[in-house]
Amino acid sequence: MLEKTYTIHWDGRAPEQITIYPINFDSGDWLRLGLCYPPGTTFQVRYQLEMRVPSAIFHNEEIHPAQSLHEVESGDGKLFYFEESTGLLFLKARAKYDREGHNYCSHMGCERIIISATMTSNTVSDCTAAAYPTYSLTPTETVPMPSFADGVFDCSGCGAPEPIVSVDNMRFLEVTVLSAGWLEIFQGHKSYIESAMSINQIKLTLVLNLVLQIDGVRHGNNHRGYHVISVDALTGDVTRELTFDTHSSPASDVAMADFIRNDIASNSIVLVATSDEPSQYAVECLVALKEIGAQEPVKTGNRGNFAMVGFKGTVWPSWIQQVNLPSGQGPAQIYTKIPLMG
Repeated sequence: MLEKTYTIHWDGRAPEQITIYPINFDSGDWLRLGLCYPPGTTFQVRYQLEMRVPSAIFHNEEIHPAQSLHEVESGDGKLFYFEESTGLLFLKARAKYDREGHNYCSHMGCERIIISATMTSNTVSDCTAAAYPTYSLTPTETVPMPSFADGVFDCSGCGAPEPIVSVDNMRFLEVTVLSAGWLEIFQGHKSYIESAMSINQIKLTLVLNLVLQIDGVRHGNNHRGYHVISVDALTGDVTRELTFDTHSSPASDVAMADFIRNDIASNSIVLVATSDEPSQYAVECLVALKEIGAQEPVKTGNRGNFAMVGFKGTVWPSWIQQVNLPSGQGPAQIYTKIPLMG
């Protein structure tokens, strides 16, 4: 935990050299350390910046001794203090530079502190008896935790936002969505259908040219544009389906957005596929697709291929996904298994 003090003791003689790396520290993050050494030890302490590839030290700065522990505590990490009475060498390991992304070292290189100790004794370097209770502190919370009473008297927002699915007898909706643009259809891509029903699995396939079959019942058509199908996330039953020719009519764009927002029930799996050319008037319907989990880029190129598995509800499950491919690089295809909520 950051902004705390830790003491370090040994079950033998302390090492003659120690390297401390403030890994995953951002600028200003610090720890105060007390390392145990025998009385009479002298130190050389250095702060360095190390480049890992190629390996090189391009900054080397001496850390100077302070006259008191208070100077170390109030300093910026460039002082150390050796307390002879307890045998503890105090210093502050403080990062000077920020990291980029998930790098564990700073953008300037890996910061490190090197302690070189010259000891005149071979005694065991365990300062526990001398350091405590002198430096014992009551534990404090960096981030306050809620009390038990808070949970007893105020339980607003308790529990899961959606029904919990039991692992026992879990049922899955197995979904394949394939979508072909005009060029893909012209190149001879054929529709195929896979469907199967079992005790714990429903298999559902939305195929090229917008054909859907569930347990032997075919849904869909060969019309141009977006085909949208909603499936009850509790039962796996198809509840609504419509095709919207957003190539030829701006009204279809508005109608598709209205269909997603107002006609599809909450807690619905939403399957979307395009055929031929869907992009010319697609504007508001793309906003509606984002409301069920679509991410940019949502708009297809001319005669592009778009497939999506979305969800209408209060959360966005991890299985939401989409594929958006330009003309000539399709068809777009998704295969996934979705745990049903019922």
